[in-house]
Amino acid sequence: MYSVCVRDHFMIAHSFSGDVFGPAQNLHGATYIVDVEFRGETLDEDGIVVDIGRAGQALHAELETLNYRNLDEEAAFTEKNTTTEVLAFEIFERMAARIRDGSLGAAATRLHSLRVTLHESHVAWAAYEARLGRLRGPPRYVRSELSADRTLHFVLPGDPATLTGGYIYDRNIIGGLRALGWDVRLHVLDSSFPFPTETAIRAAEECLADIATNGLAVIDGLALGAMPKIVARHAERLTLVGLVHHPLADETGLDARQRRELAESETGALQAVRRVIVTSTWTRQQLIDDGISENRIGVVEPGAELASIARGSGRADPTLLCVATLTPRKGHAVLLDALARLLDRPWRLDCVGSLERDTATVEQLRAQIERTGLADRVRLLGELTDEALDECYASADLFVLASYVEGYGMAHAEALARGLAIVATAAGAVPHTVPSTAGLLVAPGNVEALTTALARVLDDAALRETLAHGARAARERLPIWQQACAQFDAQLRAVR
Repeated sequence: MYSVCVRDHFMIAHSFSGDVFGPAQNLHGATYIVDVEFRGETLDEDGIVVDIGRAGQALHAELETLNYRNLDEEAAFTEKNTTTEVLAFEIFERMAARIRDGSLGAAATRLHSLRVTLHESHVAWAAYEARLGRLRGPPRYVRSELSADRTLHFVLPGDPATLTGGYIYDRNIIGGLRALGWDVRLHVLDSSFPFPTETAIRAAEECLADIATNGLAVIDGLALGAMPKIVARHAERLTLVGLVHHPLADETGLDARQRRELAESETGALQAVRRVIVTSTWTRQQLIDDGISENRIGVVEPGAELASIARGSGRADPTLLCVATLTPRKGHAVLLDALARLLDRPWRLDCVGSLERDTATVEQLRAQIERTGLADRVRLLGELTDEALDECYASADLFVLASYVEGYGMAHAEALARGLAIVATAAGAVPHTVPSTAGLLVAPGNVEALTTALARVLDDAALRETLAHGARAARERLPIWQQACAQFDAQLRAVR
């Protein structure tokens, strides 16, 4: 790992709240020496990690906004103890924003991580460091007194650690709300939803019954839509908010009866709750079309984790990356059919996603891979650690996904965050998430169209680069989790 460090200083006045701080509870002055270390795994074409001149100027400009200020009087620090640790994070966020807005030049887009150290003296210092874009929620460090109206019950089915877009969204929102001062109490229901067992239904009834009258509860749509009678029974006593990632009836593989029953069940549950939060404008329109009042629906899009620009595989056979749980809705079979028609071209495909959630689909895909002669081209990698997944993105040349429905397209956004060109289907909200300048989108389920799009991008390196350039531009407009959590917080406050 390469690194470059710049240094500056600033002087402030502030006071702390809390007996642990002793005399420092009174107004006092402080001088800090600030080191900002920029780290990168690679150097740019000029052989540098970052333009050190620009980096120094950016740090000086940010510290000037703090220099000689009484932080107790600054609106940005209201209700905060401006400890050395908190100030280290504050400067980290400001410098990370400078990197994102291009102030530090093109080389900075390759940066891996950032470390900010504040020295109080030659024997005491504090620091904050993180991978750029790896923040899991809005770390505000705000002191707030929790009370009944800041308690939130969050109800979701299955393992909260599941590595799918919906669960990743829920985890980030929960973490962010806690950082904003909410006392979030997680209630985990049975994993059989949205086709719950009798035992699961009884447990869900008990879960809501145990919440005190006038309590505020968010219910994830995977469970909400399958228990309309329970929701209706508690709708007057509790303040219920539905969280819908995409309509349940849009799941691929359902028969007509299941689709009809889920649509009716979900609509009934949504009619009973106080407010509905959805993750895209596309999902919002779907619910409006199903008869849910648009005035009761709020949109909170997921955040994206801005990461280093993908370096690519450097191979003659481009690496295609697909990140999605292996279920029918994600369209792996369509993708494999399309690629089987392109065996005369060099490429290889890495599929990242759970091999355990739908074993029947996985077995069908394995058989398809063998039958179509793709065994030496396609790898099913299963679920990966964050670090291993990051490496897959970093070494990819093209992101591909042939899903039938997407409530937002979080994997697509992660690809954009790394500046990857995309070939995918225009499924659900994907056209909103992926601009035409960054990807080629075709109709879901259309093998011919997907084959043509893949062939175009594989055959034309200049087109791949044009789309990658569009992705790098789009990454700057992606929302971050800090914004998403603040918007979710506002939705909750609106119903209190």
